[in-house]
Amino acid sequence: MRSRPLDDLRIAGRLAVKRGLPVSLIFFVTSRCNLLCRHCFYWEELNKKKGELELPEIEKIAKSLPNLLTVSLTGGEPYLRPDLPEIASAFEQYSHVRNIQIPSNGLLVAKTLERAEALLNKVREARVATGVSLDGPRDIHNEIRQNARSFDCALETLKGLKALKAGRPNLSVGVALTVSSINQHRFEDFYRFVSEELEPDAVTITLVRGNPIDPSLKAVEMQRYVSIAQEVIKYRRERRPAGSWSERMVIAKEEETYRLIAAAASADHRIAPCYAGELIGILSELGQVYLCETLDRKMGNVRQFDCDFAALWRSAEAASARRFQKELGCQCTYECAMSINTLFNPGKALRIVRNTFK
Repeated sequence: MRSRPLDDLRIAGRLAVKRGLPVSLIFFVTSRCNLLCRHCFYWEELNKKKGELELPEIEKIAKSLPNLLTVSLTGGEPYLRPDLPEIASAFEQYSHVRNIQIPSNGLLVAKTLERAEALLNKVREARVATGVSLDGPRDIHNEIRQNARSFDCALETLKGLKALKAGRPNLSVGVALTVSSINQHRFEDFYRFVSEELEPDAVTITLVRGNPIDPSLKAVEMQRYVSIAQEVIKYRRERRPAGSWSERMVIAKEEETYRLIAAAASADHRIAPCYAGELIGILSELGQVYLCETLDRKMGNVRQFDCDFAALWRSAEAASARRFQKELGCQCTYECAMSINTLFNPGKALRIVRNTFK
């Protein structure tokens, strides 16, 4: 089993030295999706491409990243990949990953639960955080997801995932909410339903970003977002395991991340260092490695490096992409990057530690 103290020392080391392989990988395992959500930033890439990375290639990639802390297996709809359990297992076995995150729209109930159970039977040590996206009450959710069955299917999938928790302490089942102009005024009643009726292990929020199908959804009132974030953190604190300092630290990090996102959404310039292309990697289903999810700048394709991610990461093109990011000084609210930017920023890390033990 992986040594948590060694992981903690490695995190501390990367606070000072950002050079090296990424500690977090966002892997779009498929572009296939069975919904066309109005807030989706990836909609132009969905269901159009063949040639997804195959399992032997993914195993090579995992072997070339032996010290990952976190991998997010996303899409598209990740549970559409029949080999998702084997993909997750490869990252646990070869990358020694501590956290595996898998979002889902929950539409394909039986298939999602079958593959989630198979995955959990293979992944025994890494923490698996999975769950469903719920964007408000039934009418709002179905309107955003453009599918009349999506809300009820998501609830059924969530119930089934919670049932898988028995005997699996490494499983966390959550609800993810994308805050948009449509649902921002309906949060209070919906939150009560989620917290009292559904009782997930965690509730997380993201802010509509990028180039969604419906750009009007980006008109979010920041004070609404801040209020929603505060309720989400309150829920996490109420449900944290008693005496768990590690869970308290995760919550403190999330609180600081939400604070940074709210500030970034209102700013017209970069307000904190960004470690995209240094501590976080973006891998597409076709093997393309991007500097950031919000930028079209590529660092290369792993297939051109025989699926050796580390070799690509150290390439001249990757170095050029990093210089481009520094010179661009771009600003965004991309949650995965913001989470890493928060955790590995020395000043913010100290604040996280203080808030952990307050």
